[in-house]
This record gives sequence, structure tokens and C-alpha cells, in this order.
Amino acid sequence: MQRTINELKAARAKAITQLQELAAKAAGRPLESDEQTTYSKLKAEIEDKDAKVKDLEKLAQEEDSTFINATQKEEMSPMSRYLRYGDVSGLAGGNIDINAAAAQLGLNVRGQDRTGFAPVVPIEYEKEIFKLAKESSLIMQLCRNMPMGSSSKEIPVGKDDTVAKWRAEKGLIEDSAGDLEKKTLKACNLYVLTKITNELIEDASIDVEAYTRENQAAVIGEAIDSKFFSNAPAVDGTSPKGLFDDMNKQALAGATLEYKDVAKLYMGLKQIYRKNGVFVATGDFITDVMTVTDETGRPIFVPSFGTSEPDRLFGKPLYESGQFGNVTVSSANKEAVCVFADWSKIAYGNRRGVTVKRLLETYALNGQIGILSDLRLDACVVLKEATKVLHKK
Repeated sequence: MQRTINELKAARAKAITQLQELAAKAAGRPLESDEQTTYSKLKAEIEDKDAKVKDLEKLAQEEDSTFINATQKEEMSPMSRYLRYGDVSGLAGGNIDINAAAAQLGLNVRGQDRTGFAPVVPIEYEKEIFKLAKESSLIMQLCRNMPMGSSSKEIPVGKDDTVAKWRAEKGLIEDSAGDLEKKTLKACNLYVLTKITNELIEDASIDVEAYTRENQAAVIGEAIDSKFFSNAPAVDGTSPKGLFDDMNKQALAGATLEYKDVAKLYMGLKQIYRKNGVFVATGDFITDVMTVTDETGRPIFVPSFGTSEPDRLFGKPLYESGQFGNVTVSSANKEAVCVFADWSKIAYGNRRGVTVKRLLETYALNGQIGILSDLRLDACVVLKEATKVLHKK
């Protein structure tokens, strides 16, 4: 199946190249009838290949899932037996010395009373959810990680007016406007609760552990990106603020994307930030930029030929996000389409990893159990001049 996926990606890249060559050939004039037909066919082919690749990659993941037979219970990890059957063997609980057991098994106590019905959840399981959530979130992947040891963390924030000056030997040092400011990261709580029926738990053909881990990690990653890729206001004590309103803003010159829009966005950052710059954009922006050429007719978009490498725009990594929201411009909401930034100048704070709890009694009357995963995090723009968001008029 992987061979088929690779062949589809190669065909997609070939179609993109043909589309770019057609756009370069017709630069400065409307497409002729046959050219317009070819253009439409190529765009449809690219969209078809994208859809097929996504479907096959999803199918491959499903085929790789482990099917657990009930007779394999003794071979399961302690966490698998715990989620499926409530079996606490191998976990610290009951009358066992919880601290000694945690130290012996490498489990995570977190200073809580987890005896009786609340056995310790292995830290490996929590780390796996956190790892998968990071793979689903561009915010977690790209931003500078700032560990938080408490409910809040103050970080220094640079100002755009910081300058260096020359002075004569023993000359006076002039005052500077470049005072450091500070912002506060607050550990807002994000959680996901999955309820599972007892019948589903007892179905030996369903890997409950894998499903909850992958599903919860995916929705956590999506929730993080949809919050921060927006102008959403902070709700005190509940949710953090979106990042877009703290970035420099640029509007599209016209109704459609043009080369000058992308060039201005790229050159809008100083060279020191541009060299580490990364694009994050909507799917529509990426589709449009595939046919954009520079003033010499050369494409500025280069498709990726590997599964682990991103597409490139002006030679910089380009990632797609389906979670873009709005940006505020003159008190009005405008649709954001692309961000170019040195993401190390955006801080992402995480107080701890993911904590997982098994809620047995809460849903017992409904014949269900609950799997609750939660984490605490925040993010903010540290240096505004290192970021720029492109939006529609």
C-alpha cells in the first residue's frame, strides 16, 4: 500500500509541475480555451490524488492497528488490562505502598492519592498521548517550548524599537527606548473525555487502548491549533487568547492571490527572522500558490516528494492547517489565510504532560466507563516583528 501512496504523491507532484509550466507559459495573458481545459483537468487531478492519498494513509493506519484477542489478556501491558478490564495487577493500588510501587514500576504518582479505585496510570501511556497530540498540532511542533512549573509563568518580551548605538571613547551612553516587557503564560486546562460501553470493552477484536490514545490525541491537537490560529479572546481562568491579533498584519492586494502578495509577506520579516521562517497556511492558499510564478516565470512553490518533508515556498517549509480562524483588522473580522514567522519567537508553555484517569463509578449506571485526559497550556507572541499574518480584504 505504501508503494501506491508514493506513486500517487509522485503523480501529484508531476501534475503540479505541469500546472506551473502552464501558468508560466500564459503569464500576462488570459488562458486560451485548450489551455483552460488542461488547467482545469490538472487541478482536478491534483485534488483527486490528494483525496486518494489521505484515504489510503488512513486505511494503512487502520490495518496497522493491533487486534487483541481475549485469550491474550495475560500478554497485555498493565495499562491495556487496566483500560479494558479494570485489572490493577501491575499497577500501584489497594493496600500496596504506592510510592514504592511507583518507583519500582516507573509509574507516575503526581503526589495524588491514587489508591483503591484510582490506580496509578503508567507515565508511558500519558507520554504516548502527548507525543501523538504534538504530531497533530503545529503550535506544539513549531513554537518555542517554555516548561511551566506552576499555574503561571512570566517571560521577557522584546520590543521592536530596540537598537544598538555607537559612542565615542568615554562618551555618554544615551537612554534607550528598548525596555523589556513581560507577558504571562497561564496554564489553562484542556481536556477530552471518552465514554465507552461495557459491551465495547468486552469486544476482544477492538483495541480500546489504541483507539482512545489516538482519538484523544488527535482532538487535543486540533483544539490547540484552532484556539491559537485565531483572534479568539481569552476567557479568564478558562481558555487562552489566540495569537493572530498580536502579529503584524497584511491584506491581500486583490480578490485573488498574486505573486506580490507572497513576496511582500516573505520580505516583510527582517532577514534575521526570515532565515528561520516557516509558512503555515490554509488548504485554499496552498492550492492557489501552486500556480503563482515570480517575475521570471519560475514557480515559487515546490511540492514535497517525501512523506516526512514539507512543501516549500520561497525555499521555506510550508505546512497546511485546517484550523485557521480570523484576525481583527480595524475592529472587523478578516479571514486569515497564511502566517510567515520565526516560530521560535512564539512561546508555548506546558505545565505538565497529559494526565489520564479512568472514571468507573461516574458512568456505571449507564453501563459505561470514562477515559479522561487533560493537560494545561498557553501560548503567546514574544516578538511581534518576527511574525506576519496574511488575510483577505
